[in-house]
Amino acid sequence: MSHPSNLVGAAILVGSVFAIAPAAIADASKSKSICQSVDEGAPQQIGDREGHMMAIYNVTCHVVEGQPSGGVSSGKVIIEWDKTHATLIAGGGVLRSASATSVFQNLEESGDATVADGKVTGFSSSGRGKVIWAIGTAASAIGKTYTYTTKSAGSGQIEVETSSD
Repeated sequence: MSHPSNLVGAAILVGSVFAIAPAAIADASKSKSICQSVDEGAPQQIGDREGHMMAIYNVTCHVVEGQPSGGVSSGKVIIEWDKTHATLIAGGGVLRSASATSVFQNLEESGDATVADGKVTGFSSSGRGKVIWAIGTAASAIGKTYTYTTKSAGSGQIEVETSSD
């Protein structure tokens, strides 16, 4: 297999853009979000070797557990693919809730697609990021970091679990 499907390409690092939920609210330490790509950011061959690609994805997430309850985030990730291994090049976004707005930057992440019988069947990844701007109840989170894990959740969705550092 020279490259993963577009869905998994988005999914592995898509969740990373929205892993900020608990870090944006000072009283929260963990949260879970459900995310998905809002476009078909097909990986593009870089051309130096087989399976070496770059992909850009726009993503949205909804906080389903933890804080900020009902929060919605949107953002973008740029990832590098080396066959079925993905590494974050850049990513970030905005998390909005009724009481706060924050801007976050992903600092690092890597993940792998699971392949069975030559087909991509899932993925997982982990990473960390930082709150770079915030207002409202999230203002005290500026400069704080967070860690996260992502995994495929079926139907084109990504489950992201986040913890404040």
